Amino acid sequence: MNRQRTLLDFFSSQRGETEALTGKNDSQIDAGMKCDKDLIPSGHSGKVIRSIRKQWEAVKIVTFNVESLRGNRTQELIAAQEQRKVDIGIWVGTRSNYNGDSNVGEFKLFHEANGNGGTEWMTGLVISIRKSLLVRQSIVKKWTAMEGRILLVRIKNIAIDVTICAAYAPGDHLSRELRGKFWNNLRRAVRELPNRTTRIIGIDANGHIGRDGMGGIGKNGQERWTNNGHELERMVNETKMVALNTIDNCEGPDWTWQRRDETGRGRIDYLLVDFKNQHCIRENGGAQNWEEWGTQGSAVDHRPVMAVMRFRCIKEQGMGEKRIGK
Repeated sequence: MNRQRTLLDFFSSQRGETEALTGKNDSQIDAGMKCDKDLIPSGHSGKVIRSIRKQWEAVKIVTFNVESLRGNRTQELIAAQEQRKVDIGIWVGTRSNYNGDSNVGEFKLFHEANGNGGTEWMTGLVISIRKSLLVRQSIVKKWTAMEGRILLVRIKNIAIDVTICAAYAPGDHLSRELRGKFWNNLRRAVRELPNRTTRIIGIDANGHIGRDGMGGIGKNGQERWTNNGHELERMVNETKMVALNTIDNCEGPDWTWQRRDETGRGRIDYLLVDFKNQHCIRENGGAQNWEEWGTQGSAVDHRPVMAVMRFRCIKEQGMGEKRIGK
């Protein structure tokens, strides 16, 4: 029996507590992604086995329209994430022209700059990830599906394979052409992701859904649909996802945005996960009344949307050097 296993097999395997690993590169892994060559001890020429332990690890995810990163806003948001023990923060509406990566405290931040012209200066995105999720030899891939409005980051390592998307839809008052471009690009970007990666989307959809949603849209809606609401429903169902803060088990399915004079409120921010991974949601918190997120020197109309998701992680127990038979 051939006991040699590739890293790709290891990710997809659900059997056994001990796996045989080699240092060979797996050509079936996505282009640009490499195996962790440190799995083989230095100077060791034979195959080895590693004792591993699979366990579920809870990860707290938040999506939030921050409306600006001016002043000390970034540091304040990171401090707020630390206080609330957030592991993945998806920020939209940063209004920042920075387009690189940065490190703040215990988080790695991936930035997408805001766009140019018209209302595009109000866009901009950040995906903030706790560094403990970026374990040794993580492969991180970052790409943009639409300037200022759609950013994706994929993390793949010995523990997890997850793709996080930050998205900011144009408002219904903007052109049909711009809105169509956004939703088409978002659907295409999500559909092109491999099935084995866990997909998470934080989106300000600038859209309301009704109470007769289908598939991945629950019944916790409002009195009327908007154009963006219909586009969100279409995207969710075509890509086999679910909007967590619309379904029955959501603890806070109510408003995520309000007018600054508090004369109107609505739910336009959503947290989406794979439909098949609903059972991994440990806590579906929905909209949160976290005062420290909205009182940091910036006028904020939105509330953060939160969920806790369990990831099937792999913890190393140590490396053995027992040779495996032919």
